[in-house]
Formats: sequence, structure tokens, C-alpha cells
Amino acid sequence: MRQEAKIVTKKEKLKAKIGILSASMVSLSYIGFSPIIALIAQSFPEVDISLVQMILTIPNLMYIVFSPLSGFLMLRYKKKNLMLISIALYIVGGLLPFFLHSSIWMLLLGSILIGSGSGLMMPTMNGLICDCFELEERGSIMGLNATFVAAGALCFIFGSGFLSGFGWHYSYLVFLILIPILVMEFLILPEGKVPEKTTDGKAAGGMEWSPIVLLIFLLGFVYFITQNAFNTNSSLAVAEYGIENANAASLLTLGNTIGGLVGGILFGLILKKLGDSTISLAVLIAAIGFILAGVLHFLLPVSIGGVMVGFGFAEASAGGTFLLSKYTKAENNAFTLAMYNGFVNFGAAISPYFINHCAKVFGTDIAARFLFSGAVLTLCGIVYYAGMKTINKDSGKES
Repeated sequence: MRQEAKIVTKKEKLKAKIGILSASMVSLSYIGFSPIIALIAQSFPEVDISLVQMILTIPNLMYIVFSPLSGFLMLRYKKKNLMLISIALYIVGGLLPFFLHSSIWMLLLGSILIGSGSGLMMPTMNGLICDCFELEERGSIMGLNATFVAAGALCFIFGSGFLSGFGWHYSYLVFLILIPILVMEFLILPEGKVPEKTTDGKAAGGMEWSPIVLLIFLLGFVYFITQNAFNTNSSLAVAEYGIENANAASLLTLGNTIGGLVGGILFGLILKKLGDSTISLAVLIAAIGFILAGVLHFLLPVSIGGVMVGFGFAEASAGGTFLLSKYTKAENNAFTLAMYNGFVNFGAAISPYFINHCAKVFGTDIAARFLFSGAVLTLCGIVYYAGMKTINKDSGKES
């Protein structure tokens, strides 16, 4: 039987918004491991550094697996239950290494559990937004979602860094904050919808393809490959450019995150003004940021470039999910968005290999990688704008 979201009153909408946005702050909590990777490496000198770094990268790999899986699960189970399970996985995976930190394998197991929770959470969250809010409200909610994701990441980075002063394994105690969040989600999060079963007893809903959906998938994949080049190369650029500032790498990361915060806050407003062209603007802003960082090798312009890349990322991420929810049938929203999340995050995962190889057409240094990324994003922005205009014109829809 189909489960309806039943979001009617302002109070119910407020509870749904609080529940969804609170959960979004959890999604990138594993980024809090970044300040302690060097400390963990010192505690395990016999372990290869690449294995230690996997504590931070395994959640991304697990996301690729569990994001599509969440699409299948949402066809059969209530989204609220899936959200509660995902947060529980974060809690277990986050606290396990505090108690069992004498083995690198326990730390990796914790990251596997966290990554599994992340892969379940993000697509389910997008599905809940589609269930609980009408199209005209989704833009601002998805923008705020991107903002709260970035804000949560900052909180976990600072919290983990503070707790590491007592010993690196104490950083994992930052995950204790997820326990009251889990209780709150149990109390206020709406159940979401389960699609009606077809006459043969199978769950309705699934993947939906159309020219617009295909365009968003393909350009989203290329975009995620390219935009991740700033995250993977910013600290290397500090050394290569000879920037004499001990905190330069941290400032670039902070600026990139702040850009994401601002982009998320402004997404709803920009969407109202530009409609489907919002992604084109976001991609072109990110392109300018990359080019700026590739041409001017000083802290200020590189920092500004990082802010622009972060801004574009928040806009494009929210824009992609919003437009997919707009151009797919209601019963197909959740599954299509889950597949999209897995697909584009696979692009982010292979980013270093793709960028490092293809950027050789510009040169072998970090600046070449930034310039190559800027060129690809410029092309993406133009192709997306022209493609959306052409498809909408042919189908008789307005952009």
C-alpha cells in the first residue's frame, strides 16, 4: 500500500524541514578525519600511508555502492526508516574506532560503516524532499540542504581537531553528537512515500530516461570529475606556487567551503531568476575560479578561485537534483536521484586519474590541471545551456 507524506500544515512542513536539514549536517561528518590522518600515520609507522589515507577515502567508495542500492530500497521501504538506519551506521562506524583503535583494520571498518550510511542517507534525503515539498519549494530546500552539508562538515572538522588534543582517537567522540540527532529524527522526520505496487506485486517506480535526464547525467558526471580537481590539488598548489603562508592550504579549504555555504543559501533565489539556466551559471563561475587559480599564483586570487569553485559546486549539486525532480515523474524521483548520486560520485572518485592524465595537454604542473579544469567546465556550461534550450524548445517546454 502506498504511504503518503501528508505534509499539510506549516508546522508539519517546519518539522520536516528541521528533520531533513539536521540530517544533512551529518552527511559529510567523516571529513572530520582529515585533521588526524597524519597523527594516525605516526601511530602506525609500519602501515603504508596509502592504507591510512583510505580512512578518509573509503566513505566515498562506499557511497558509490550504497547510493544506487538506496534507490532500490526506497521502492520498498519507508524513507524515514532508511534515514534512521543510515544515521545508526554513522554512529557505530564513528565510535567503533574510539574503543578499538589499536588496529588499523578497525579504523577502516569504521570508515566502511560510515560510507555505507552516507550512501544510504543522501539519496534518501533527496527523496524525502521530493515527497514532502512541492516543486516551487524544493529549490530553496535543496539549496539549504547544500548549505547545511557544508556547515556540518566545518563543525566536524573543528570538533575533531579540538578533541585530537586529548589523543587522536578522541576525535572519534565527535560522533556522539549524532545520538541526539538520531532521537530527534525518530520523533519528527516524516515517513515519506513508498510507491504503489503494480498488478504483478512489484514496486512501482524506477529509472526514468529522457533527453533532459540524459543531459543532466552526462554533464553532471563530467562536472564532478572536473570540480574535484581543486580539492585534490589545492594543497599541492601552495607548495608549487611558493606561497609563503603556513596556513595557506587550510585557508583554501576554508574558502572553498564558505563558497559552498553561500552558494547553497543563494540557490533558491538564483533558481527563481534563472530557472534551468542556473546550472550553466554555476558551472561557468566554477570555470572562472579554476582559471583564476591557474593563472595568478598568489594566495588571494587562488583563494578567490576556491570560493568560486565552492560556490559553483553548491549551485550545480542542488541544481542537478532539483531539475531531475522537476523532469521525472513523482514515482521515479527517488530512484533516478539515487542513481544520479552514485553516478556523479563515481566521477568524483576517478577525478585524480582523469585530470592528471588529460591535463597534460596544458602542461605537467598544478596550474595546468586548474586551467584544463576551467576549460572543460566552460565547455560544459555552454553545452548544458544550449542543450537545455534545444530540448525544451523541441518539447514545447519553457526553461
